[in-house]
Amino acid sequence: MIWLTDERMLTGYLQIWKDFNNRCIRLDNTFERLIDRDDWKYDLNLLKKGYYRDAHLPKPFHNPQNKMIIHQLLKDANIEELL
Repeated sequence: MIWLTDERMLTGYLQIWKDFNNRCIRLDNTFERLIDRDDWKYDLNLLKKGYYRDAHLPKPFHNPQNKMIIHQLLKDANIEELL
């Protein structure tokens, strides 16, 4: 799997996050239970239950619409302290 800048940056931020060891689980590289940037939708109840394993975030982040969508996902997932 090839990691680009967004994956490397997110991994770096997560690893220094104070709750990393308590709230993050290392997963394999499957694409099941994915929130996809090309079909951006998710079930809020499933999100809160921890169903989703990955989110391919909209790009670029500095686009105001994309930033708003990503912030909403973090709030919905109760990890808004990452903002």
